[in-house]
Amino acid sequence: MNGTNAPVDTGSLQGVRRWSVGLGFLAATTLVLSFWMIFFYAPTEREMGIVQRIFYVHVPSAWVAFLAFGIVALCSLGYLWLKDERLDAIALASAELGVVFTTIVLITGPLWGKIAWGAWWVWEPRLTLTLLLWFIYVGYFILRGATDSPERGKRFAAILGVVGAVDIPLIHLSVQWFRSQHPKTVIMNPEGPTAAPQIVQTLLVSLLAFTLLFFSLLLARYLVERLQGRIDALRVAATLRPGAPASRGVSV
Repeated sequence: MNGTNAPVDTGSLQGVRRWSVGLGFLAATTLVLSFWMIFFYAPTEREMGIVQRIFYVHVPSAWVAFLAFGIVALCSLGYLWLKDERLDAIALASAELGVVFTTIVLITGPLWGKIAWGAWWVWEPRLTLTLLLWFIYVGYFILRGATDSPERGKRFAAILGVVGAVDIPLIHLSVQWFRSQHPKTVIMNPEGPTAAPQIVQTLLVSLLAFTLLFFSLLLARYLVERLQGRIDALRVAATLRPGAPASRGVSV
C-alpha cells in the first residue's frame, strides 16, 4: 500500500501547516532586514557600482535552486526505492520551487551581465549549464504527465530528478574548470572572503532569508499536494464502493 491510500493523518498535516506559517513569518522578517541591509547598509561596490546589489538576490536564488534540486534528487531516489508517495510529493514541491528560483537566477544574471559585459546573454559555461538545469527540471514536469499511468510518470520523472542533479556541481565548478567570464567566488574561497565585511554580512542575511522562504513555501506546497492526493484517493474509494452510483465519464 502506498501513501495515497493510507488514512488521513490530520495531526501530521496540521504540524506541517504550523511549521510553514512559522517559517513564513521568520522569512518575512528576515527578508525585510535583508532588503534594508541591501539598500542602506552594504556599501556600493567599487568596480561594478550599483548593479552589484543584484548580487544579493542572484546568489541566494542560485543557492536555493541548488538546494531545491538536491532535495528533488534525494527524495526521488527514496521514492524509487520505497515507493512512498510522501517522498514524491516533496520532490514535486521542491522541483516547482527550484524552477521558480532558477528563473529568478536567469533573469537577474542578464540584468547584471548587460552592464558588466555589455550583453544580455553570453554563452559562457556557468550560464549555459544553469539554463540546461532549468530545461532539465521543466522536463521533469513534462515527464510526469507524458504517460497514461501516473505511477509510471512519477518513476520516469524521479529518474530524471536524480540524473539532473549531476548538473549542480558542474555549475559550481565551471568557473574553476573552464575559461569563464562569470565572476570568481568572493565569499567562499580557501583564502577567506575578499569582499568588504558589510557585503559579506548582507549576503549571509539574504541567504538565510531566502532559505527560510524556500522551506516555508516547500511545506505549504507539500501540504497542498498531500491534501490533493487524499481527495483523489477518497474519490476513487467512493467510486469503487459497492452500491455507489457510477460517476459520469469514469470507467470502472
